[in-house]
This record gives sequence, structure tokens and C-alpha cells, in this order.
Amino acid sequence: MPHTAAAPESGGPTGSAQGRAPGRSSGAPQTATGVGAPGRAGGAVEGATDPALGLLAVDGLPMPADEVLARLTRLLAEPDAGLERGELTGLVRASLARRDFYLEAAARFGTPQYLVEADALERQAARFAAAFAGAGRPVRVHYAFKANPSQPVVEILRGAGLSADCSSGLELELALACGFERIVLSGPGKTDAELELAVTNRDRVTVHLDSFAELERLEGRAAAAGAAVRAGIRVNIGAHGLWTKFGIPLERLPALVARGAAAPHVDLAGVQFHLSWQRSAAGYVDTLAAVGRHLSACTPAGGWRFVDIGGGYYPEDDEAAYPWLTPRGRLLALLGLAPADGPPPDWDGAYLVHRVTPIEAMAAQILAACRTHLAPIEPVELWVEPGRYLANQAVHLLLTVVDVKGDKVAITDGGTNLLGWERLESEHTPLLNLT
Repeated sequence: MPHTAAAPESGGPTGSAQGRAPGRSSGAPQTATGVGAPGRAGGAVEGATDPALGLLAVDGLPMPADEVLARLTRLLAEPDAGLERGELTGLVRASLARRDFYLEAAARFGTPQYLVEADALERQAARFAAAFAGAGRPVRVHYAFKANPSQPVVEILRGAGLSADCSSGLELELALACGFERIVLSGPGKTDAELELAVTNRDRVTVHLDSFAELERLEGRAAAAGAAVRAGIRVNIGAHGLWTKFGIPLERLPALVARGAAAPHVDLAGVQFHLSWQRSAAGYVDTLAAVGRHLSACTPAGGWRFVDIGGGYYPEDDEAAYPWLTPRGRLLALLGLAPADGPPPDWDGAYLVHRVTPIEAMAAQILAACRTHLAPIEPVELWVEPGRYLANQAVHLLLTVVDVKGDKVAITDGGTNLLGWERLESEHTPLLNLT
């Protein structure tokens, strides 16, 4: 009997399912497993020794050679920082407990199949919204379409009362067609057609401006329509290093607000920033402190009405790493003590899982930072844009095994391209034999 394998994002949800064979609709949906290989920001130490001083230059700064050796020794001796062991066991067990549900979906819709569990998606959305509620501040939750733009996902979340965060014209068209009443259009390089669509639907769309030139282009189209368009300003604080294609530098915010005074058809109402892949609230808290100082120093004609802190909230249950891609694993490979693309000799086969702050604790810290750093411009709404955090637990990929080669190789009717990118090369992804 052919095997059906599932790579689920979470276990245990109950409820209805909506199945669809990949490639049968526009905007290919993606499974929503987590992203970001540990040690992504790390790498080999580059430097030069100075025998006279006994120093090793690391990243341009002198460091005593014995200190470098001490740090490397600690790295080799200690468990990988930020990782815990074995937490995926419950995820796998709970998923296998629902094998009949998955097998029924496979029989009904065929494979390969993206499976969306509606109840799981709704519960995750309700949990996220509840975490930010009850603090006396209006909060608007926008689902980030880029996480998974498949129509079943976005329609379920619209029904759950969420707003939409769109990063392209196609996503904006989908949000409008699905009936979202509150939409943000963000991202650099918006086309004239996308701005025109936003102007046409100005009662439902807020445009997050990405540059001075985009302000002028939006003003021209809004003036031609004889109407005002609500807008936010995306700012960046250099958190991504050289990756600064998004928004304007925070210190340029007063200049753009002043420029906005000469654009009467663009209603500057708020600011937005986005931090990718945050496992704790620290990044949001620090950025709110920096943004708050600038907002109190420059105010548009209508006042600040919202602060959009974007997305980047990590799912809590299945961010797992291969041990040879952790900082310790990379160092062992660099020293020739382990292969670069396989487990180190002392690996015991345990999962390595990223530690993630629960969303309730993250929300409490973010809301406290808002009270502290946004006090001079109150009252303002808080906007948030979760993506993978919502879809992760509810989306699965069902496959059928069509051939077996030996003890370790099974050929399925779908490939790794269905996961969005080479996820299996950088993260552990559970592959479960349901039969």
C-alpha cells in the first residue's frame, strides 16, 4: 500500500480541512514551517595575528589570542546557545494521533496536497489577538499575505476578523476580492498600477510609503482622483545592516513629514517598521524607544494615529535546527573535527529547538513599551502584522510514497520545491509516515 507522508506544522488541532493540489491556483501557497537557520549571522573568524603583541585581530578589533582561544573552547564545550532538546516529540506524537484525519484528506483530495486546518488557523488567530487585547489600546491585527497567500488561508482569517497586510499588487487584488475592509499596502518599488489600485480603494487601503519619491507619486495619483489617501511611513533603524532597501532612515522622518505638508492629498497618519524573525520582544521594545523619540519631535497635520510594528513573530513549537549548522557545528567542521554537511560525532540524535518567548509574554512587553515610549503622542492605535505565526500550525503538506530505495530513501509524488525553498537543507523538518 502506498504510504502518505505529512510534514505538519503542529499537532493536535481538530476541525475541518480544506485540501488543494499544489499549482492549481495563482500565487502558489507555501507550507508555513519556520525559517532562519541558526548561525546565519555567524561565520568563519577572519583576522591576522601580531606575534609581537600576542593579539588576534577579529572584525578589525584587537583581541588577545588567549581570549579568542578561551571563547572557542567555551563554544565547543557548551550546548548551543538558544537551543533546547527534544521539544518536537510532542508535536510528532500529536500529529500521528490525527493520522486518520490526514489520510482521509489525502484520499479525498489526492496528493501532493497542501492541507489547511481551519480550526487550527482560527484558534491561532484568536490567541494572537487575545495576547494584545485588554490593555486599553486599540490594536489592529493584519495577516501578512506573504507568509501564505493561498485563498483558503486568507478567507479563513478574514472570517476571523483580521485585516490584511499586502506586499504586492497581486496580494492587494486578492485582499480586495476576498472582502477585507482594512488593508495595508507595503513594500518598496510599488508600481503605478498598484498605487492607482490603492487610490481607487482608498476607503479600504492604507499605503505605507517607502520613500520620498513614492510620496510624490502617490500625491499625483490622489490629486488626479480628487481625493485624500491615508498613508503611513515605513522607517528603518539599520537593524538589518546593509539590508536597507526598506523604508527611509529614521533620522529622515522629520524631513518626510515636512514634505508631506506640501502633499495635501496624502494623509500622513502613522509610521511602520518591520523586524524579521524575532524570538523575543527585545527588538520591538528597542525600536519603539527609538521611534518614539522621533515621533514626538515631528507631527503631521492630522497627528499620529497609528504605529505599525510589523511582523516577525516566531512560531513557538517547531523551529528546529540541524546540529551541523549551529555555531558549534560550524566550528567543528572548520577545525576538521566533523563533516560540514552531516552530524558531529557526538550527536545523540536529539532535536535542537529554538527557544521562543510565548506570544502572551511578548505582547505584554510590547504593550508596556508602547505605554512608555508613545506617551507623548497618545492616543494612537497599535497595528501588528503576523504571518507565519498564524499559518504555521494550520498548514501541512501531504505526499504519497511511490518508490523506496534501500532503508533511507523514499521517492514521493512531490519535491522540496513545494516547501518554498531549500528548507530541508537548513532546518529539521518532520517527515511522518502516516501508515
